[in-house]
Amino acid sequence: MQTFLKTLALALAALLFASAAEAVDFTQPILGPDDKPAIDPKAPDAGPVTLGAVISAALLSPPPGASRGNAGAPADPLRLARRAELALRVRSARDAALTAEQITEIKEAVTIFPPLTVLRVIQAIDPAALK
Repeated sequence: MQTFLKTLALALAALLFASAAEAVDFTQPILGPDDKPAIDPKAPDAGPVTLGAVISAALLSPPPGASRGNAGAPADPLRLARRAELALRVRSARDAALTAEQITEIKEAVTIFPPLTVLRVIQAIDPAALK
């Protein structure tokens, strides 16, 4: 019985720790190499490129290794739906917490962008990963 209670206490502690993820402001700008907000050269009047816009664009792209047609493995429709749902949730969220699974999905998705963009996203959503 004591082992069960210890296991239960550890599981509850892990759950509390996992649910206490820091909230992220996805409206913050992505910073360029000069530490100034990045501007999309195709839409300079649109303002700075935001963390939410970058993550949303990445999540709405097919996952690496998935295909929509002839070559590669077929895309899992539920995974695509979860990615789209997450993309819509974070696009302009000012105070959203992510699960460990969502952070992993985002990290994988943003690899379609240059390394500096990947760095900026990880700095915002999982800074401990860079230590």
